Amino acid sequence: MLGPRFGSESTVLPDRGTGPHDPATPSARARHGCRREVLVFESCYSPYESAHLLHERFRLPVKVFADQPYLRTGPLIEVVDVAAELGRVVLAQLAPLPAAPVVTDPREQRWIFLVAPPTPYHPVPVSLQRRLRQYATCVPAPGSRVMLPRSDGRDGWHWACEPEPGAMRLPRRWSVLHAVRLAILGGADHVSA
Repeated sequence: MLGPRFGSESTVLPDRGTGPHDPATPSARARHGCRREVLVFESCYSPYESAHLLHERFRLPVKVFADQPYLRTGPLIEVVDVAAELGRVVLAQLAPLPAAPVVTDPREQRWIFLVAPPTPYHPVPVSLQRRLRQYATCVPAPGSRVMLPRSDGRDGWHWACEPEPGAMRLPRRWSVLHAVRLAILGGADHVSA
């Protein structure tokens, strides 16, 4: 589970609430391609039904553990885990791209961007991982569990930005890390991801 493990290593920035440019508002979700108005899980009565729906609707490689749908990072999907306030800025930076799927923890302190790993695969350099940790950001190692929503409510893991139905179109890892860099430093030089 990413939230508690990585949340303890970093300072969580305070939430600024919702405003016209916050991806949590309906008008901003429309600008960013985020879908939250549709009830996805209303017919699900168990975590297994939720996992099946996530697999069928978004083609995610979902498993269930302790009544919670999750996926494991690996050669098909990676994640970039950021503090919620930074995540809002990163999502705004990614607005020109297709909607980036983002899962958030029950307390909405962490945003977890689902991303496509590079081809051919290579891990994020250790030096970059160290720098990212200074800003409450990380790219967990392959094999890490990422909790997924199991209901439409906001009382558990839920979508901060829901992906489009169908084959998952994920942003590349480098594009999300570049947006993180722009959000943190306001610069535009190259990020080796």
